[in-house]
Amino acid sequence: MIGAPDVHGMRALMTVEGGTDVDVFEAFLEQVLVRKLRPGDIVVLDNVGAHKPNHTRSLIEAAGGLNSLRTRSTGFVVRSASQCSFGNS
Repeated sequence: MIGAPDVHGMRALMTVEGGTDVDVFEAFLEQVLVRKLRPGDIVVLDNVGAHKPNHTRSLIEAAGGLNSLRTRSTGFVVRSASQCSFGNS
């Protein structure tokens, strides 16, 4: 199961048989998540290998000029820019 939660619940969800590789993750982006994104959304990706190809970022940004941030934590989160706080932590 590949999901993208937001502050209101699960924004996008896809089930697959087997593991997630680059091809599976790109299919999730193209067929599921990109259709649910709104301009100003911020997509946070962890360092899983399937998230690393440059094409991943271009798919996200093509959906409305979105920001794509990478973190060391695990998870995949979609947030509206108005719901984010930035600061030193």
